[in-house]
Amino acid sequence: MSTTAVSILTVGNPGLVPAGILARLSAHGWHCRRARTLREGLSVLRETRFDVVLAAESVSDGSGYEFTRPITETCGTLFVGIPLSEGYLWLPVVEGGRKVLGQQALNSTMLEPEMEMVATGLRENERFKEMGIPQTARCASIHRVRVPPRRAISGHRPRNPAAA
Repeated sequence: MSTTAVSILTVGNPGLVPAGILARLSAHGWHCRRARTLREGLSVLRETRFDVVLAAESVSDGSGYEFTRPITETCGTLFVGIPLSEGYLWLPVVEGGRKVLGQQALNSTMLEPEMEMVATGLRENERFKEMGIPQTARCASIHRVRVPPRRAISGHRPRNPAAA
């Protein structure tokens, strides 16, 4: 099994990502680092490559969306957090170096499983590189799972007006 370490940078106030989630991710081999301001986050990002960046929508000296370009260049993943009354709503902006703005947002409870999916994909890509198998850029994520259509849940089948 590959021991690829996955790194995460959080940018914004210390409560951006609950400490419990960061502790669990650290226990699973993630390297977590925090930056309070946009300037500090961009500086850290120039020095070190991060697989995932979680940035607040509005940071004291700018916007979390300003990480889009550097994350796209390093094939990383960027989520921008919009504050809600309880936690954050996480918008995927860049995933695997590709802009994906417009995808389904994640609530705070979906964030940890999403991070695990990102880590699994990164480790799988690393394993393929070690084996010498070329990989195309692809991302596996929870927000791409389709919800079954409503009629499948309720058992209702719509009438076909053309057949009547």
